[in-house]
Amino acid sequence: MHGSSHNVVLLATEPNDLPRAYNQLMDPEAVGTDAEKATHADEAADVQKAADAEKAWNQWRRERNEALASEHGWLSLTSLTWIPSADGPVEGFPGTWRAVDGEKVYATFSSDDDVTRNGAPVEGEVVFQLDDGGSEISLRHGTKAAEVAKRGGRYAVRVRDSLAPTRQRFKGVPVYGYDPSAVVKGTFEPFDEPRDIPITTANPAVPGVAHIVGVVEFVYAGASAKLVVQGDSSTLTAVFYDGTNGVETADWRYVSFDAPEGGGAGPVEIDFNRAANFPAAFTPFGTCPMPPVGNGVQAPIRAGERRPFAEQSPANAERPTY
Repeated sequence: MHGSSHNVVLLATEPNDLPRAYNQLMDPEAVGTDAEKATHADEAADVQKAADAEKAWNQWRRERNEALASEHGWLSLTSLTWIPSADGPVEGFPGTWRAVDGEKVYATFSSDDDVTRNGAPVEGEVVFQLDDGGSEISLRHGTKAAEVAKRGGRYAVRVRDSLAPTRQRFKGVPVYGYDPSAVVKGTFEPFDEPRDIPITTANPAVPGVAHIVGVVEFVYAGASAKLVVQGDSSTLTAVFYDGTNGVETADWRYVSFDAPEGGGAGPVEIDFNRAANFPAAFTPFGTCPMPPVGNGVQAPIRAGERRPFAEQSPANAERPTY
């Protein structure tokens, strides 16, 4: 083999060692004890699982950005007006509006207003009646859509404009890089019965209620955490604070994860790479729920979505101590 720059020497002390040495050179996993083979297989499975998880996370990011940047998505909000009890205007949309006893909304339009509802031209009066927490986005005027919403027993109109600056300048939500260590194991313990607790929202005029179903416990970066969660038998959601809020990340975030099989108590896996911002992180016109008191992780969670626009934090989002 003189003259070759790729000489290979197989050392065998016994004749039967030569096939073994050759096989090890060609395929290191072809030899070794059963325990060694099992270790190699486990390591390969872990690597593949992490690669699959990161691929799924990138897909989640793409879908998240597309939803935010949709024509009349959360980035298109331009105003919020509480509807008066007497006929009056709303900011940024035609017509005269009034709310009666917190039960119904009446909006009146002329043909010159050029308004449609569900694609059909509107002239005269239209009526809305919603449950608390409900919304309807059926009115259009040019590039704008009017969302009629009921919050805290009051009606409001939020105008959504596809030409809103927040939508026009959007380049995607800033995120931390994918971190496999941000995927943690925990345990979920349901309450005997779900509980409704009062919470604050992004809008001081809107009281909130969280329908919590149990508690999840886990350890993140060496710090034990215990969070109340909302959800159902398939998906749980924790609305939480952590040590990055207000500087690196929005003033609070949420993360959703699969409930234990069967919907009862059991193990869960929480992927904080999918910790996401509420709409209130992008616009001052959100009425998003804040975390229940004390629902925080003391360790900084440098995973998931980061702070999008530093100048757009709701005034009442001061993070409490815990």
